[in-house]
Amino acid sequence: MNTVLACDLGGTNLRMALVNENGQILYEAKNETPKTKEEIIRRIVLLARACFSEAKKIGCKVKALGMAAPATINSEKGIIMNAPNVPALNGLPFCSILEKELGLKCFLENDANAAAVGEQHFGSAKGANSLIMVTLGTGVGGGIILNNKLWSGIDGTAGEIGHITVEPMGVPCGCGSKGCLEQYSSASAIVRMTKELRVEYPESTLYSRLFFSAKDVYEAGKKGDRLALKVFEQMGFYLGIGLAGLINVLNPEAIVIGGGASKGWELFIMHTIEQIDKRAYKEPARRAKLLKTELADIAGVLGVAKIAFDRIKSVATPGR
Repeated sequence: MNTVLACDLGGTNLRMALVNENGQILYEAKNETPKTKEEIIRRIVLLARACFSEAKKIGCKVKALGMAAPATINSEKGIIMNAPNVPALNGLPFCSILEKELGLKCFLENDANAAAVGEQHFGSAKGANSLIMVTLGTGVGGGIILNNKLWSGIDGTAGEIGHITVEPMGVPCGCGSKGCLEQYSSASAIVRMTKELRVEYPESTLYSRLFFSAKDVYEAGKKGDRLALKVFEQMGFYLGIGLAGLINVLNPEAIVIGGGASKGWELFIMHTIEQIDKRAYKEPARRAKLLKTELADIAGVLGVAKIAFDRIKSVATPGR
């Protein structure tokens, strides 16, 4: 059985899996994402070697490594150009380093692009010819598939949905702009907005907490905490503005929302839909299915595995 290693390097977690051509995960391991590029490389190599050991046990041949990264990338050269949430990787020739370390062909893709491919082939958008993937994680990522092809743009930077401006005079973003969607609809944005708004909600269970996560805000919201509900209202509001513009421009069959912060779906989605209804053309808005991820945090892993298998085949048959 042929397999690939599929690695999803997130701003928070690093996941490595051994995946076959049917999208079956045969083995996986996960760690927190280290802070330095040296440690990130070292951890990827260690996880890859663990997968090699497992592949040997079950008699699988590992054909390639697929890497999904939260960054704008040059996929041809395997270089990370800009990773706002993992800046240690900026300018890193990722694939050449890993190929030397592992003796394995490496393919690099943006993490949200990989998630889009995963959802189209194995998840909630199965069968859709055109879709937009929005990942609400440490940042906000995006992947676009048009006519069954991943749209990367002329420079490979298409799909940077998190850096659509939704509040022109808003919060500064790591990309250098202000008011990006990432600053209002990501997990880190949920924490920031909670801290900013809590002075208005002294009764909130989050009011006096020194440390909390987006998950804590979600749990409070499920219990009716007014501060948490207000934060998710804002999150959904800005997400709806961004998605309405994408619907008007691209007219997709489906929009899939994934990433860790998508777990707050029931707290923000009605506000998102409200803004789409107000701002998007009626027919495209009605047609676009708004879907929650089915694959959750394995979408990127399965997607980059599919990409790796496809690229192996294209290399083997160069005339196609």
